[in-house]
Amino acid sequence: MLNDPIPSIRLAIGGLAHDTWDGWSIESDLLTPADAFELELHTKRGARLPEVIKEGAPCSLTLDGDLVLTGQVDEFEHDISRQGISMRINGRDRAAPLVDCSAPFVSMREASLKEIIDQVVTPWGLQGGDPRRRSQDPAPYPDRARANCLGGTAPGRRGKRLVAMD
Repeated sequence: MLNDPIPSIRLAIGGLAHDTWDGWSIESDLLTPADAFELELHTKRGARLPEVIKEGAPCSLTLDGDLVLTGQVDEFEHDISRQGISMRINGRDRAAPLVDCSAPFVSMREASLKEIIDQVVTPWGLQGGDPRRRSQDPAPYPDRARANCLGGTAPGRRGKRLVAMD
């Protein structure tokens, strides 16, 4: 709708945070193995890029003040020219190592989310906690418990289409 407010997207990395983006996309769904984000920014200011923005850096992403993802930066691209700085940051949540490293096949029937986490996540050295918890602290996996409340399809929760940078 035309009168829907523009959602606030905030990325925090290494004690720094930014919440003004030219384009963004968040893929968050219980059927998505690792929730993902892509953020794009163009600025004419010739400021130096913070050193904490690098591939592999731990990060958290909030949407309108709600924590939706805790994970890492997968890819950081930037271009510095006379016109300014263009950057694109891609990342995924803490489930990404499970996807990248091919978690072993586990067969279960009528298992709870906690039982699935115990069987699939715990062997990788990651701590699961209660998947129904809704606190705002950056403990492991709060984003998975909230995934279906965002789902990437709620009205007014979509970002602009991202355009490839030259």
